[in-house]
Amino acid sequence: MRVTIDEHGYYRLYTPTGRPFIAVAIQKKHVGIYSMPLYEVPQLAGVLENLRIGKSCIGFRTEDDPLLVEVPEYFERCFQHCLSNDQVPMQ
Repeated sequence: MRVTIDEHGYYRLYTPTGRPFIAVAIQKKHVGIYSMPLYEVPQLAGVLENLRIGKSCIGFRTEDDPLLVEVPEYFERCFQHCLSNDQVPMQ
């Protein structure tokens, strides 16, 4: 993965093929995790479905949200989606 933006309040990763992967942005009312794989396959949200904001964003309103522990598994599902669609070349 390639970091394209790493600024205060905003972070963006792209796949090696140049497709957007994940972005994290601090918004006015939430911290949003934006994901192109989620846009393509809504079921990737899993237990985070109730936190969805729009088609490609999962938003956390508090830093002690118990569902934050699910984020690493969510990232893994998104990564596996990219692998299965040849968006991340195997080395």
